[in-house]
Amino acid sequence: MARKKKTRKTRSQRRRARKKNARCEPTRERKKPSDGIQLPNGFSTPVVKHFSSDNPFASFTDEQKRELAGSIGDEAARNFERGIEELGSAVRFHDPIELLSTAAVYCLHKGVGPSTDFTDDGPYPQAFVEVLQSMCLRFTLDEFDSTAVLHPYLFRILDLCEQCSKAFGMKRFASFSDTASTDRGLLLAIESARLQTQVMRNWGYPQHMRKIIRELLEPLESEITAHVGVGAIVLLELMDQLSDRSCERLSEFTRTLGVAFRQTNLRKMIHECCRLTGSSEADADHIFQVMKSHPGSRDEKRAFVLSYFHQLLPNLFLFTLEDCVELVPSEIDASQLQAVLDELSFEFGELASENVEHLMMQSKIRTRPLVKIDESEYFLPVNGLFNSFFLEIVEAWIKAHDNLKIRYHKRRATFLEVTLERLLQGAFPGCLVRTGTTWVSPHDAKEYENDCLVVCGPVALVFEAKSERVDDAARRGAVKTLTDHYETLVNEPAEQASRFAGLLEDGQGVTRFKTRKGDEYELNLSDIRRAICISVTLDSFPAATLCRRHLVESGLSEANQRPAINLSLSDLMVALEVLESPAIRLHYLWRRIEWEEHVIYLGDEEDLLVYYLSNGLVRPMAEDLETTSVFLYGNSVQLHRYYMAKWVEPETSIPLPRRILTAWWSSLIRRIEALEQPSKWDMACVLLDLCLEQQREFELRFQELVQAVRQQGNEGGENGLMFFGHGTEPEGAIVGFAYRRLSTTERNRQATELGAQAQEESHARRVVIIGRDVERLNDPYDFLGVVETDEHAND
Repeated sequence: MARKKKTRKTRSQRRRARKKNARCEPTRERKKPSDGIQLPNGFSTPVVKHFSSDNPFASFTDEQKRELAGSIGDEAARNFERGIEELGSAVRFHDPIELLSTAAVYCLHKGVGPSTDFTDDGPYPQAFVEVLQSMCLRFTLDEFDSTAVLHPYLFRILDLCEQCSKAFGMKRFASFSDTASTDRGLLLAIESARLQTQVMRNWGYPQHMRKIIRELLEPLESEITAHVGVGAIVLLELMDQLSDRSCERLSEFTRTLGVAFRQTNLRKMIHECCRLTGSSEADADHIFQVMKSHPGSRDEKRAFVLSYFHQLLPNLFLFTLEDCVELVPSEIDASQLQAVLDELSFEFGELASENVEHLMMQSKIRTRPLVKIDESEYFLPVNGLFNSFFLEIVEAWIKAHDNLKIRYHKRRATFLEVTLERLLQGAFPGCLVRTGTTWVSPHDAKEYENDCLVVCGPVALVFEAKSERVDDAARRGAVKTLTDHYETLVNEPAEQASRFAGLLEDGQGVTRFKTRKGDEYELNLSDIRRAICISVTLDSFPAATLCRRHLVESGLSEANQRPAINLSLSDLMVALEVLESPAIRLHYLWRRIEWEEHVIYLGDEEDLLVYYLSNGLVRPMAEDLETTSVFLYGNSVQLHRYYMAKWVEPETSIPLPRRILTAWWSSLIRRIEALEQPSKWDMACVLLDLCLEQQREFELRFQELVQAVRQQGNEGGENGLMFFGHGTEPEGAIVGFAYRRLSTTERNRQATELGAQAQEESHARRVVIIGRDVERLNDPYDFLGVVETDEHAND
């Protein structure tokens, strides 16, 4: 479940990677997905499939479920206690700085090359290394031994970290045995939040996290500096530079040892390693004698030699105060910087009295990631802590300063609203975008306010922005706090948006609205057919999925409440980037709200997004959607691959995944978007209902129809093709109409008849008619019409 954890590479590494890519980039060939579907040129989007899963315990009695959960939890609790004891003993055999440095190198750093897979976190993600750092901080330096950190020792310790982390999560199942069946949905939601908090890292991709953090905190930088001594942005840049320096040191260390490891003679390899790293001839002889006394394969001997040099790895992550002063602006006082670094540090032994369970769940190292070695030297093995928890670190700074704390929370609200407006104006150019609309409810005569409204023809997007911070107690699974957060971040914005959405859908005629800024605008409510409610939060929510049906089952949402899409700001930024046009963005949100209304799914927003790119987010046709869950986890791998490659190498050749459309289908959407009629949004959404296979099937059959009309004319017996996709509600239909030498009047008459026939057969409210004059064949069509009930519009 770990996410987007990769370390940031230095500029020099990026330049070397570009040169290497230029020399070594293989010839690229389009590959067929696993199901044999040939992708159009230029697409990296996978053709993904969902699969449904039934509850494996559905046939168990309540007593059997309680007994099973209790036994799982009890066994996990025993494993946790044993694992913690073994881990504490195992780490003390080694120098903790060498142990943590070695774990960081093997787990948290990845080389850059033309075929680097940035989605591979390896078997030991950052969360497990954090457990190791927290455990080491339980003991003072004089409690550790100095046994070399050989590979078997390292991986045994990391396995224990994994065992303890997983057992900690599983042991909570014991509480299920004492929980009434009516409360188990809530307990599952709480455990889901806890598991996300325990193993999930980063609330967005690095580029989006950096952008949000900078724009949020920059207006407060001078005030933070005045209170703390160092500004938040200065600290962020310092930590990035320390990370870059670690990467540069590691790159140089690897390059140096690489020269030695190319030696074919084992003795020469050992002597060369020692020479390059400044070790003595006596060290080389000692290593060779040890290897002679331990027989093994050549690879095992090479691994042993490498293990010997683990003792040099701490140099990669140790920094003096002078190093840090060098990297910050000259006006920063060294003593103030030292005070901040001390505040961000633990010393070995400081966590001795800490509850071991707290090492698994929100360890204190999240807001104090440094380890202080002596008066002016600091150790930073897990730089990802700053990436993942930087806002928490800043909030811990400002907590003691009341005025600054008030300013910060006001800034969160202002930043989210301004950013949301800017994103939506860019995403829906030419559409009505208004913020701060005030209106009076006809039901209770009270005045309400909407954060942001976007109107795309007959569809209104009603956005509510919630900047409230998700606090630590909620992330730990504290029942009351988490329930309160669901109320304020999920239910309240859904209710606020629902009021305005109802007014927009039910209203008639031109209505004048005022805004918080003091201006006014008019909106013809008779034109709005559908309003979609979307809640945007600044923080990501601690949940594996915000599927509405799960929230209702857990009692965290009301079943009779109008559904809303719940997005974090970072997820919204990704969606608007990946969805390449206004029509596709609108269609995605339309489809998403259908999923909240009708589908039980397991997956996060990016899983849903990639599933949409693949097939338009077609609703599954399961026999019983009331009990079947659609499993989507893992769909977003290609999205992760692109964004992480883009972060490491801005000129990456890895393409951004996008909605899979044939060339002709794409040209249809582009031309429709260029129309002036409000009906263009309906037409585009009907066309986007079709997945790749359906697009190709329609094109093939339409080409056959065009050829037949070219040969036989419109009197040949067939001039229309009706195609009914698995559409957005109410379902749409597409008619292909081929004609030859018809007057405009006759063409429109025949098209109208075909549209009416398709509407009658499919019960679709919207029918799009694509006309081709077989003697002209203008690209991508010669005639376009839409039928909605009795209305007919064309261009």
